[in-house]
Parts: sequence; C-alpha cells; structure tokens
Amino acid sequence: MLRSSAVLTAVLLGIFLAVVPRPAFAQADKYAAAGSTTIIFGPFFTGSTTADLLKEDIQSSNTVDLDLQVTLECGLITEQFGTFSFSDANVTVWIEIDGVVVPITQTTAGTSTDPAPVGEVVFCDRLQENVNFAQLVQFDQYIHANSFNWIKLNVGAGTHHVVVRARLNSFTPVGSFAAGLVRRRTLIIEPVHMSVSQDVQPGT
Repeated sequence: MLRSSAVLTAVLLGIFLAVVPRPAFAQADKYAAAGSTTIIFGPFFTGSTTADLLKEDIQSSNTVDLDLQVTLECGLITEQFGTFSFSDANVTVWIEIDGVVVPITQTTAGTSTDPAPVGEVVFCDRLQENVNFAQLVQFDQYIHANSFNWIKLNVGAGTHHVVVRARLNSFTPVGSFAAGLVRRRTLIIEPVHMSVSQDVQPGT
C-alpha cells in the first residue's frame, strides 16, 4: 500500500511539472549569440563609423538584473605615408537594450553615472608613428581578443531586443589611414540577483 502511494505521488508530481509552464528567464537560463564573419570599419583619415556586431531577443516574466558579457577579436589596420606621419585609432564597444545604451555605472533607478561616451568600452587602441627622413609607406595589422561585462539593473518583464555595437574612431592626417575589424565574437546574457537597492558605482 505504501509502495502504491509513493508511485501515485510520483506520477502526479510528474504530471504537475509537465503542465506548469516554465517561466521565461528562470534563474538558470542564459541567452547567447555568436558570430564569426569579419566586419571591417573604414578605412578613414579622420572620422568614425559604427556597426552592429550581435543581436539577441530575450524574454523575462518578471523584473531581473542582467549580466551581459561580450568577448571578441578586435583589430586595427593602420597605414602611414610620408616622412612624419601617424595613425591613431580605437574601437569601442557598447550594448543597447531596446535602443537604450547600457551604462557601465548607474544608480538603482538605472540612471547612468558614466562619463561620456556612456557605456562605451575600448576593446582595441593603436597609435602608430613614423618619423623618417625618407618617404615611407608602412602597413600594420594588430588583432587580439578582449572581453567585458556590463550589469543592467531592473530590466522589466517582457521581450527585449539586445544589440552589441562597435565604433571605429580614427584620428589620422591625410595620406595615412586607419581601419578597424572585428572577427569571432560572443554575447552571453545571464540573469543575476543583485541586492535590494543595489547600484553599480566605481570602486574606491
């Protein structure tokens, strides 16, 4: 009799778990996106350009805090021409949720306390100088992998559109140029439980 009761209880529990809908963004859930095609920015003498690197739609049944991690291969291509020339460029990366930039530091209400540009992180930076008494054309390419984590507090319930974006900033004289590139890249989005009334501020 006891054995039959235990079996019946197990069966009923199994049916209950099967019919109860799984909440969107349960504690162990993660979202991920990845890409491997090469994206090239530029080339530019002086200026900037942007590109979308990764996109992901997420869904949550309640308000959550999010840990967003971006890892990517970032590179710069520079060319200098002339006796005294230089190429100065960097690639910055940021995340937007529903078109709003995720800041690095923020108050509990989500108000950014970043210095400008809000939410942007330098993933690669290069200053190449050429000082030579002869005319010289020099071409260089540098690629390395970096990662960074953003924390977004109190993301409301519902479906949200997450985009990872990048910007090439080039400061080079006429005759030289700089271009940026991004190759393999990943985005991991994980719900986390921050303390009540938590904010994200610079450490001391």
